[in-house]
Amino acid sequence: IAGTPSAVQTYQLQGSGLTNDVTVTAPAEFEVAAAPAGPFVTSYLVPFATVNSTPVTVYIRYNPATGGVHTGNATNVSDALSASVALTGSSSVTLPIYTIQGNAAASPYDNTMVVTEGIVTGDFQGSTQLKGFYIQSFPGDADPLTSNGIFVFDNGFGVDVQVGDLVQVKGEVDEFNGTTEIKNPVFVTKLSSGNAYTATNVSLPVAAVNDLEKYEGMYVQFAQVLTVSENYVLGRYGELTLAADGRKIQPTNVIDPNDNPASGTSSTGTSNVAAVTAQQDLNNRRSIVLDDGSNVQNPAIVPYLNPADTTLRTGTTV
Repeated sequence: IAGTPSAVQTYQLQGSGLTNDVTVTAPAEFEVAAAPAGPFVTSYLVPFATVNSTPVTVYIRYNPATGGVHTGNATNVSDALSASVALTGSSSVTLPIYTIQGNAAASPYDNTMVVTEGIVTGDFQGSTQLKGFYIQSFPGDADPLTSNGIFVFDNGFGVDVQVGDLVQVKGEVDEFNGTTEIKNPVFVTKLSSGNAYTATNVSLPVAAVNDLEKYEGMYVQFAQVLTVSENYVLGRYGELTLAADGRKIQPTNVIDPNDNPASGTSSTGTSNVAAVTAQQDLNNRRSIVLDDGSNVQNPAIVPYLNPADTTLRTGTTV
């Protein structure tokens, strides 16, 4: 992890007939020492008489300031004589979730290995579910444009997390179908359990559809009444379309695109198309899809049904 020294590794020097001390130098992002506990430095001297008489162990560690792959040679120079050892290190950046998310549609760390941590707010690790879980930073940052939550696609990684667990995760940032996630976890470590977390209030309609980006992956709640506007795929995919301010109506069902005011006789013209477009834009900004977090098609038990009559009709309020 960038900013954290790696475990110490070693190599040995052996001289023959050297007449000058050996200068041991580490490449950038690495450090060397004459003893296991250090001090670790960028360069130090080994007496030539010592190297000539017995093998000398050089202790070296990777201590990167930045994430990525770093390579270089540890050099060992005595006057005109030299030897080198090729080194390679790979490090990840420790970042808060909101830094990974950024304030744009895509993460600035896409395709980068990162380490982050957060409280589990949604557990969908089942084989018929999303195969992962959501984590969130609390309290998050002060930037209203950055999301504090993210989805971890662990795909059966093997660490069973529970809602309320504080976990540290290392994995690759990925933009999947327009949503930022962490995939291919290297480790998932539980730091504590039973942590409290709160929902963020969201209200519809938003000013622009892209405004929902700032809530991506977050635990949210809608205090307002929402209306079921579409239930066509409820039985097949477990999805509902919900809308604020009542059901969504096809714009041309209530707005004449041809003229304004509507004459009742004209079927040509485009003088009122802008009003139709504006109504469709409002429909988009005031609706959201509720998903059951399952990839099962045609589930035996349909979610969200009203227990009183085992239906869920368009126009139902939630």
